[in-house]
Amino acid sequence: MKSTGQVFDLTNNNYYNDFPSVINDGWLFFPNEFYTSKQINSLKNLRGYKINANETWHNLNKAGIIESNTGYATYYTRIKVGEENPRLVIKFPKIYCAAKFYVNGDLYTSVGVVSNKKSSYKPALKTVFIELDPQKSKTFDIVIHVANFDHFEGGIISPPIIGAYNYLLNINNKILITDAVILGSFLVSAIIFFFIYFMGNLGYEFISFSIFSLFFAIQYSIYKSDIFSSFFQGINYYLNIKIGVLSVMLTFSSFFVYTYYIFPKYLNRNIALVISLVLLLFGITGVIIPAYHVTMILPAFFLGFVPVITLYLFYVFSKTVIFNERKKLLSSLAAFSLLLLSIYFLNNEFHFFTSNIFIDGLIFFLFLGIHIFLLMYKYSVRIKQLYIAVEESARAKYEFISTMSHELRTPLNGIMGMASMLKTNETDPNKLNKVESIIQNTERLTSIIDDILNLSDLESGKIQLKYNKLNIREIINKSVELTNHFRKDKSIDLDILIDPNIDEILVGDELRIKQIFVHFISNAFKFTQKGKVVISGKLMKNNDNIQEIEFSISDTGQGISKEKLNDLFNRFKQADGSHARKHGGIGLGLALAQQLISLMGGSVSVKSEVNKGSTFTFSILLRKADKTSSVKENTVFRKIELDPSLKLLVAEDNPVNQKLMLMMLKNLGYTADIAENGKVAVEKALTRSYDIIFMDIQMPEMDGLEATRQILKNISDRPVIIAVTANATDRDRDECLEVGMNDFVSKPVKPLEIKECILKWQGLRSFLNENKIAI
Repeated sequence: MKSTGQVFDLTNNNYYNDFPSVINDGWLFFPNEFYTSKQINSLKNLRGYKINANETWHNLNKAGIIESNTGYATYYTRIKVGEENPRLVIKFPKIYCAAKFYVNGDLYTSVGVVSNKKSSYKPALKTVFIELDPQKSKTFDIVIHVANFDHFEGGIISPPIIGAYNYLLNINNKILITDAVILGSFLVSAIIFFFIYFMGNLGYEFISFSIFSLFFAIQYSIYKSDIFSSFFQGINYYLNIKIGVLSVMLTFSSFFVYTYYIFPKYLNRNIALVISLVLLLFGITGVIIPAYHVTMILPAFFLGFVPVITLYLFYVFSKTVIFNERKKLLSSLAAFSLLLLSIYFLNNEFHFFTSNIFIDGLIFFLFLGIHIFLLMYKYSVRIKQLYIAVEESARAKYEFISTMSHELRTPLNGIMGMASMLKTNETDPNKLNKVESIIQNTERLTSIIDDILNLSDLESGKIQLKYNKLNIREIINKSVELTNHFRKDKSIDLDILIDPNIDEILVGDELRIKQIFVHFISNAFKFTQKGKVVISGKLMKNNDNIQEIEFSISDTGQGISKEKLNDLFNRFKQADGSHARKHGGIGLGLALAQQLISLMGGSVSVKSEVNKGSTFTFSILLRKADKTSSVKENTVFRKIELDPSLKLLVAEDNPVNQKLMLMMLKNLGYTADIAENGKVAVEKALTRSYDIIFMDIQMPEMDGLEATRQILKNISDRPVIIAVTANATDRDRDECLEVGMNDFVSKPVKPLEIKECILKWQGLRSFLNENKIAI
């Protein structure tokens, strides 16, 4: 390409093959005049200045070409092209003023409203494309009338380029797509980390990165990309300038704040605060003062402030790389990407080297990728810490409840045991009623403790269903027996209606199903004074492996108001929460029943009407029993009598419970030895052959679990070891069985439980001895 005076000779360029050309130098500039191409070519003594098209009016003013940074002027050049060329286009990127574009004397397009007076001109911001057809003409006179009364630099900011229409349009579309991807990435990052911060209550680096990403996207769309001007062509020019300046200042401010929160050890807090406030002040000032002064202070800011900030950040990043020993690679990458972005900001204003959209894009995505990874790493660490804290809190809660249960059950064991012993020997009806009252209230307190423990186990996921063969009809009958005292002295009829299509034997967790029935049936009895309670079971689904059964417990009691129904299954809530309520309890029964039903794949609902009664309906899934094996009475547990020759040892540290166990065993015909802790229990087991050892778990010197391990390790003819403990959860039971104990009895202990336990293991031991099988 050759430029002579005001002519760009492109006749030797073939834009079918050649890349676009820059047509920047060699334009004629006529200040304070609007000329046509005809006037410029015909009038003599016209004084025009040869300039670069993208020379800012600020620089033209310094060069003495114009008297002021504002005014109006004419740009002129002639372009010659060969006719063997495709359709061409000239691109004028972002003109910060009002302009009219003429081609061969004809008006081609306008940007804003051009005038020689400030009062009547209207600036705009737009990228302009001018099409040239070499088939119609080989010479094109390009005239641009420019009016600028509001921009300190103004004019044609970027050099125009000429090239093949399709090629330049494709390049422009690629740039727009790249810009859209960059903007979208920063905006999505801003949204994601905004929600992460507020949802996770995390460090300020998350919210500062979100704010930086948002403001970076805004300033990039205004200053660097054509997206903003393309989508918002009608936006007010002055508003555009002020938003742009504010977004630039907020971008730098949030960038500095983010850098501080990423590397707080290496960036002085006071310096970070002062710089951020100065930048914010610049931005607010830019919104208040006129557009001309805004565009005047912006170059001063970049010239005086940005290099200082960049150098300081370079110093900070260098310290980060050198001194940060932990996570050094990640920190170094983060510092490096921040430095690259700082250099981009600096080059964007001072143009040390040619900017390239793809290199810029690489910088942006490198920055985003590294810092998203860094922040997500911090987020994962924080989530892990929260998870550990939650686990620790749950463990502490569980341990507290377990300890509370143990400490309550230990004295309850003494109370209930002694009361049971008194009941056995008492004949006076008055005294017998008092003893019965003690036993009933102790059982009630024990039931409350069991509910709290069960709910805690459900919350922590420690309850696992234990599947065995069961008979639904027997479970309901046993549940009724356990709750019959609630209908004592009341006129309540009971009907039990079970669908005959329900299998006699099914597979499920008998203990948990019984708990559910006990809760619902006891409530029906408690809240009904007279009338009827109906327990029904209906087969809903029946396939090869599963039966779904719907149970309902209906009563004719006091009922529940509609406003109370919503709180019915909430823990620690009761239908009657007043001080004058007639019935006790802490409101855990229904909540526990609901969770157990859910664990069994079912659901629960309730219908109730005040003074007419309530109906609780729930469904559970039960497996069918294996039809190939019939249920027969186990010959191992055949009925036998107690053998008084059995040698028994009781390992128990509590004196009251020692006395209680000895009394219970004495009533059964046994004399037992006492070991006050696990260590003594091991010593006695090594010196005497015991048939059954009743082992407490929490004891001084050595606990029951370790004592069991020692006994099983050192004794070949092992005894039956039965845990008798106030640790009453499923987890405690499993722990006892895992170390080798044979059975588990939770406190408070009842004489009947001890008797049945001895009979069971006496019978099993006899059976195994007969068949020469080790226990």
